[in-house]
Amino acid sequence: MSSIRQKPKFRKIYPNIFRVSLPLPGASPGPVNVYLFKGEKNVLLDTGPKQTVNLLEGALAEIGCPVSAVSSIILTHGHPDHYGGAYKLSQQSGAEVKAHEDDKRAVETGWDVPVAKIWKFLRVMGVPLHFRIASLVAGFLLNQMVDRCRISHTLCDGEKVSMGSYTGTVISTPGHSRGSICIYLEEEGVLFSGDHILEHISPNPIVMLDNFNSLPKRQSQIEFYSSIDRIKRLNPRMIYPGHGREITDLLPVIEKYRSRFEERQEEIYSIVSSRDCTAYEIAKQVFPNLSSIMFFLDIFLSVSEVFTHLQVLEKDKKVVFCFKNGRLFPRAI
Repeated sequence: MSSIRQKPKFRKIYPNIFRVSLPLPGASPGPVNVYLFKGEKNVLLDTGPKQTVNLLEGALAEIGCPVSAVSSIILTHGHPDHYGGAYKLSQQSGAEVKAHEDDKRAVETGWDVPVAKIWKFLRVMGVPLHFRIASLVAGFLLNQMVDRCRISHTLCDGEKVSMGSYTGTVISTPGHSRGSICIYLEEEGVLFSGDHILEHISPNPIVMLDNFNSLPKRQSQIEFYSSIDRIKRLNPRMIYPGHGREITDLLPVIEKYRSRFEERQEEIYSIVSSRDCTAYEIAKQVFPNLSSIMFFLDIFLSVSEVFTHLQVLEKDKKVVFCFKNGRLFPRAI
């Protein structure tokens, strides 16, 4: 982690609410935001990866809140950059760790589904054998950002949670992950969005694999935009995301997401209409830099994004899914 030697500090963003940005490798999505809610019981929202726990501890101490004073840790979703430090922090403080039921497995085991299901998905998508091997090896390396952590309390939609001196409402926002949540301070009109809403990049609705079907039944893109519409109806006046700066005007961000979505749908449909190809072959055209040296997330997320768009095209009866030699070939109708 190139910037691990930096000493980030908590900054007050709202009365009794503080934010620190912890370093992550690579340019995107950028440093991860961790929030501290101070009160009779102090609460952390997300933790950053395990490699930055010492930085977080130092930042907490500087504002008079040692780790031992943290009573609970709430996770916005089960991705390593957001929950990786939860185990170490909970062991030191005795804090409860809370997350949505649908991301419980990811936090407790490091994987949404058994590795065999990921392997099968990549194979069905047409990813070559050596890329599949490299992807899974890199996936195991990605898990070096985390210590697996037991969830002591599972959160559900609409649940009220103590957030320092505030009361937050859990808003279930599946799409980026199956168990993604936002925390909404209703009286203040302030939303903490995790990775569901980011200003500087479009969150990737990641394919939701399951144990029981050859292809996933849940449709990440549709769930993501349904969740976006739900946040739009709440009309928060301020949004504090998991990466990047705060958002004061939600509508332009949503419009940017939808414009990008429509462009991607048209691009993928155009490719499918021109010839038979697997999701991996489509991904190589959509993402021209896709190659053997790409990191696990670049390979997996690229194929995942293509497939989740194909799910929408199939639902809209624009393509049909065909199989040949165990590979998926979407065909335009």
